[in-house]
Amino acid sequence: MAGMMKRKAPKSKKAVKKEARPKLAAGEKRPAGERREARRHVRRTNQSDALYERAKKRMPGGVSSPVRSFNAVGGTPFFVKKGKGAFLHDADGNRYVDYVMSYGPLIFGHAYSPILSAVRRALQRGTSYGAPCRGEVELAERVTKAVPSMERVRFVSSGTEALMSAVRLARAATGRDLILKFSGC
Repeated sequence: MAGMMKRKAPKSKKAVKKEARPKLAAGEKRPAGERREARRHVRRTNQSDALYERAKKRMPGGVSSPVRSFNAVGGTPFFVKKGKGAFLHDADGNRYVDYVMSYGPLIFGHAYSPILSAVRRALQRGTSYGAPCRGEVELAERVTKAVPSMERVRFVSSGTEALMSAVRLARAATGRDLILKFSGC
């Protein structure tokens, strides 16, 4: 072990906190900048709490999806006001990193300018037709080209529709009428 320097043991978190925030004498106040910094890390929830109380009167669990329900874990969900890039801002002004990104569709983040521009152009042609359109065919061609083993695609609006299509396809392919459903996650 010749030539190696002896390293000092790292300071404990408790010791570091005491150094960073010395005790104040009675009546003494922390500097304004330090107070602002401390307030910045306190989560405000008044607006989200109020929205949650209103939502519980009209929606089971106070949310639109059982996935977002806080009943099992306790607490109050935050209510989103806006999203930009990788961040969400709630009704109280708190900012969060959005690790969920709407479960996949927001891979470019919230309010990404090129996507907003494309959506604005598409909206000028109409919102929803309830009938086939050219864009749907072009998207199907791009998907099947990108995934050659996928010969055909069906676009749906929800997980329920996707599951119903998969069940119908499985029944047709196997010739069986019954399906087995498991309960739970």
